[in-house]
Amino acid sequence: MRLDADIIVDEERGNEEEIELLGGDLLNENGAVYPVVEIARGSNAPPGPEEIGLGEQLYASILHSGLISREELRVNVGLQSMDEKGEVVIITGDEVGAIKKKFSFVLYARLEVFGKTGPLFDQCYAALVKALRDTKLPNVYLNERESIMRTRGGKRNANVNIQSFDLVCDPTEYRDLKLREDRICWASTFGIADMYDANDGGVGEDEEMHGGEMESNSILLADLEGDAENDISKRITALSNGKGEFVSVTIERGNGSPFTSDMIRHALGLAQTRANDMIGKF
Repeated sequence: MRLDADIIVDEERGNEEEIELLGGDLLNENGAVYPVVEIARGSNAPPGPEEIGLGEQLYASILHSGLISREELRVNVGLQSMDEKGEVVIITGDEVGAIKKKFSFVLYARLEVFGKTGPLFDQCYAALVKALRDTKLPNVYLNERESIMRTRGGKRNANVNIQSFDLVCDPTEYRDLKLREDRICWASTFGIADMYDANDGGVGEDEEMHGGEMESNSILLADLEGDAENDISKRITALSNGKGEFVSVTIERGNGSPFTSDMIRHALGLAQTRANDMIGKF
């Protein structure tokens, strides 16, 4: 997976567009990542519904979890100029003076999936969080340059010196992207399968679920693979920090018998246990 974090936008313009899209001011507090998911198919086809859905789900999960603070993406712009001796000088902090425009980093992520062995969202979310923990944000400064513009005014030509500034990312100086550690989560997706007798359509003989108390006609699948991943429509996806807190819980009703509180409680308990074990391995 590749994470690009070297794109900078005018913060005021970017905020207006994003707030209008979301219909709120959530982006004033939380930072976002814009992921693109590509599933290998052996052909250069446009993104399919599954890839688009995964990208939207990853975007919403990172944004609503508050994993990235908006302040962390703000750019502290310095100024690169030339002193009297012709040497490069970089000024930062209060010495730069007031800069009217404010800038912020925009994070883009590209995830390439080469094989499907389980719920793709869980794997993509873990890869995205790992990449964010390794992300470096370059130092940014305004590069002052002077250009000469020839004007034609009156009967004589005149040369006018024009000062302009370029926004430059330092290729060697950078800082780590700091995440809110208490918001780092592990994603777990569970499936609910209904057990029916093949003869009369009733509840089968298998009336107990391994490891928990649930309805006698349903079982909880902790690892969806193969046909189960494609066929089971009833799902619970939870993002847990392993400390008893959840930043997101998604329940897909699907087909079959309704969910019960025991089903949801058991799934959340497993998600918390799994997160407690896996987050330390990031």
